[in-house]
Amino acid sequence: MKRSLFRPVGELLFILAMAFALLQPYLWLDFWNDELYTLRYFALKPLSTIATDYHVPNNHIFFNLLNRLYLSTIGVASFDALLSHPIWLRQLYLLYAFLAISAVYFVGKRYAGHWAGLIAGICLAGMPGFMNFVLQARGYGLSMFLLSILLYGAWGFCRRPSWRYWWLQVLAGGLLFYTVASNLYVLLGLGGYWFGELALSFWRRDGRGSRTAFWGGSAAVVGIVLGLFAYSPVFGQVFSNPYVTYSPFQLDRLTYPLRGAFLAFIGRKWLLLPLLLLGGWAGLRQKSKPEAWLLASILAMPFLLAFAFGNPAPQRVFVVLAPAFALLSGLLLEQALRLVPWPAQWGRAGRYGVVLALAAYVLATCFQERQAVDKRLMEDIKTGGRSQDAFYQYYSAHYQPRAEVSRLSQLLPPSGAPVGIIGCEPHGLTYFLAAEGIAHAQDATPEELLQGRDTAFVFSSRPLRVLSDAFGWGGEVLSPELNYHTLLRVWVEKEGKAAVGELSSMALAGQYAAEGVPQLWLPDSLPALSEAMAMADTAFLLSGPGRRGQHQSTWLKYGIRADTVGSKGGIALLRLAPRLMQSPPEQLAESTAVSGQQPYSPPFWDTLSPSQAMAEVIWLRASLSCAAGQCGTWVAEWQRGGELYHWAGEDINVWAPRGGSGRPLLIPIAVPDGVAPGDVLKTYFWSHNGGDMQAGRASLYFRQPG
Repeated sequence: MKRSLFRPVGELLFILAMAFALLQPYLWLDFWNDELYTLRYFALKPLSTIATDYHVPNNHIFFNLLNRLYLSTIGVASFDALLSHPIWLRQLYLLYAFLAISAVYFVGKRYAGHWAGLIAGICLAGMPGFMNFVLQARGYGLSMFLLSILLYGAWGFCRRPSWRYWWLQVLAGGLLFYTVASNLYVLLGLGGYWFGELALSFWRRDGRGSRTAFWGGSAAVVGIVLGLFAYSPVFGQVFSNPYVTYSPFQLDRLTYPLRGAFLAFIGRKWLLLPLLLLGGWAGLRQKSKPEAWLLASILAMPFLLAFAFGNPAPQRVFVVLAPAFALLSGLLLEQALRLVPWPAQWGRAGRYGVVLALAAYVLATCFQERQAVDKRLMEDIKTGGRSQDAFYQYYSAHYQPRAEVSRLSQLLPPSGAPVGIIGCEPHGLTYFLAAEGIAHAQDATPEELLQGRDTAFVFSSRPLRVLSDAFGWGGEVLSPELNYHTLLRVWVEKEGKAAVGELSSMALAGQYAAEGVPQLWLPDSLPALSEAMAMADTAFLLSGPGRRGQHQSTWLKYGIRADTVGSKGGIALLRLAPRLMQSPPEQLAESTAVSGQQPYSPPFWDTLSPSQAMAEVIWLRASLSCAAGQCGTWVAEWQRGGELYHWAGEDINVWAPRGGSGRPLLIPIAVPDGVAPGDVLKTYFWSHNGGDMQAGRASLYFRQPG
C-alpha cells in the first residue's frame, strides 16, 4: 500500500513544486485595474449584495462569494488592508491552482493512463495562460479547477454511467457557469459532445450508448438550468448588458480568440507542436478513445459559438479551457511517445527520463517567455503602449504602484505639492494614493499641475513621452527604473514661463476676450477643452513643439476646428471650437440619475432626420454631478428595423476625471458608417462602476459634416 502511494504522491509533489517555482513571482504582484474593481465593489460586500449586483461583468459571483467567506474567516474587511497585502488573497488562488493541477493529474492518470496524467499536469503548470490568470482576483483560476472536476465526472460517466458521475457533472457544471457567465460556452461544448454521441448511437442502433449519451447530455442541461436559477436575481444584467452584443459570423470573432488560445496554451513551446500532431495522427489511426473527442468538443465549441453569436469575447474568456487542453496534450504526447522504439532495457526509468526532459523543456521555455514579456512591456512603457492579451499583460511586470506611492510619500514636502496621473488605469493607482491620503488629479497634465506652483509630481505609464512633450517646464525621472507607474518631478522653467505668459496675455486680450471665453485653458487634455467649450463653445490651447500634430487626429475625430493665432519660442497659441449643426439641439430629460441600484437611466429615443443621419459626431452637453471616478458612461445605440446594429459608449470619467458638482461638459461620440435617415438613436447613461451620477439640462448636438 505504501509503495503504491509513493509514486503518485512523489509525481504530484514534483509537478506542484514546478508550478510553485513558475507562479511564485505572481504571488506578490500588486492588484491591477480589474482586480481592484472586483475587490472594492464585490468581494468585500455582503453576500446578499454579491449575489444580486451585476452592474458590470467583473462580478464572478460564486468566486466572489468564496472570497467574502474566506476574508471573513481570516478577519479581513478593509480594502486598504488588501492593497498592502495582496498575498492574503493570492495564497487562496494558489490553492485553486494546486487543486486544478492535482485534479488534471489524477483525472488523466485514471482515465488516460499514468504517463498521460503526468504529462498533462506538467503541461498545465507550464501554460502561459494558466500562469497569467490563475492567481488573479478573478474567477478564472476557480473555473479551471471546476472544469477539471467536470471532466472527471464526464469521463467517468463515459466509462461507467452512474448517478455519482451524473451529479458530479451537474454540480461542477452549475458552479462553473455561476463562477463566470461565459463558461456557459464550456457547458454547451459538453452538451454538444453528448448530443453527437446520441446521434451516433441512434445511427448505430446502440441502445446502451443512446441511454448513456441521453443521460450524460441531461447532466449538462441540468447544470445549465442550475446556473440560470442561481443567476435569476441578476438575469437581465447578465444576458442583456452593453457588453453583450451580437454580430454573427464575423471572421475576426473567431481568429482573435484562437490567436489568444494559441498563445495561452502553447506560448513559445514550438517543439511540442510536431509531437502533438504526431499523437493526433496516431490516435486517429487507432480510433481514439471517446475521451479525446469529449475534450475536442469542449475545446472547439466555445470558439465556434463565439463566432456564430458574434460576441466580441476577450481572449481571457477562453483560458479556462487550459485543463482540457492539458489533458488532450497528455493524451496526444503519450500517443506520440508510444511510436518511439524504446530499448527494452530502458524500462520505466527511460520513460521517466523523457518526462523529466519534457519538464526541463517546459521550464526553460517558460523563463524565455517571461523574458520576452518583460522586454515587450518595457518597450510599451518607453513608447506609451499597453499590451493586454492572453500572453502579454501590462500588469505582469514593471508594475509596482505600492512601491511608487511609498516613494512619493517620502519625497512630498511638508507643505505638499500637486500630484497628477497621466495614463495608468482609472481603478488602479488612485486607490493606492487614496490609501496614503495623497490628493491627486487623474489625467492632469504637467501644465495644469504647475499653474501657480513651481514643482509638481506626476505618475505616468508613458514617462518618456511625457518628458519629450515638455514646453515651459522641465522634468526628471525619480523611479530607479521605468515602470507602469513611473514617478516624475516636474518644474517651471523661466524662459518657458515667459513665453507662456506672453501668449496668455494675447489670448485674454482684445478680440478674444470679447468673445466671452471664461479663461485660458493651458493643458491640451480633452477634459479641459470639453469643459471650456461647454461653457463658451471656444477654448484656447498652448501647444508645445509637435503637439498639434500629435493631437490633430483626435481633434478631427471629434470635429474640433483648430486655428493658430500666435506663437513664441516654439509654443503655439491655438483657438479651438467644435463644429456643430445650426439646427436646434435635441433636448433630453431635464434631470436624470443613475446609481449602483439603478445603473441605467431612462433612454432617450430619436428617429434620425436626413440632416442628422449625415452627422459624423454627436455631442452631449450636460451639467454633471458625480464623485471622481464614479461618473459612469454615456451610451449611444443605433437601431434599424428594431434591431441593434451599433453600440458606442464614452466613459465620462475620462472627460471629468475629478468629477464635479453641476459642472458643464461637452462630450462626443463618433457616429458609425452607414447610418441612414429613419434609423433610431437610443441614448442613456449607465453607471458601469456602481457610482451615483446626476445629469441636468442634457442636450444632443450633431456635428456638421465636412
